[in-house]
Amino acid sequence: MKAMRWVLVITTAVILITVSGVNAEYIFDDVETLRGMNSLFLYVHSLPPRAEEFGLTQEQILSDVETQLQSAGIPVVSYRECCDIPGSPYLFVGIGLVNDAKDDIYAVTAHLELRQICSLDREPEATYHATTWMRGETELVEATTLESAVQGLLHGWVKMFIYDYRSVNNRKEGIEP
Repeated sequence: MKAMRWVLVITTAVILITVSGVNAEYIFDDVETLRGMNSLFLYVHSLPPRAEEFGLTQEQILSDVETQLQSAGIPVVSYRECCDIPGSPYLFVGIGLVNDAKDDIYAVTAHLELRQICSLDREPEATYHATTWMRGETELVEATTLESAVQGLLHGWVKMFIYDYRSVNNRKEGIEP
């Protein structure tokens, strides 16, 4: 019966990662979509209902990610200000939690997506919000380590975003990625 629970948790994790659009693959071409971006809006998606039981809140995640970005010299602006920036770029933060009620093991998904206004070559007058940069992953963690696992995943992905951002934006200032 315990093996059946693991199958359920792993299957749920696979579904969660597929449905959320998270792709653990590192795509090098997407880094160029960060070029020339001077600031962005930060949006933390609604957390799963049980997230607060583990010390996770939208406000805390927003504060942590914003602090990390601003410490790296990437300005975070309000939604209103974002609308006036070319491309209206915003960094979307998503967290997913799934577990088998009989176990204290959770499938935790954490991902970041940079979304901005884009157009198609064949239809340049039409614009769409699209994800142009994305990183994330799903891990199985025990309930006792869930908060630190989510924080660690997000910290790592924000660090990767900062690295990629700097690799195409700060060379002229002499800042290494």
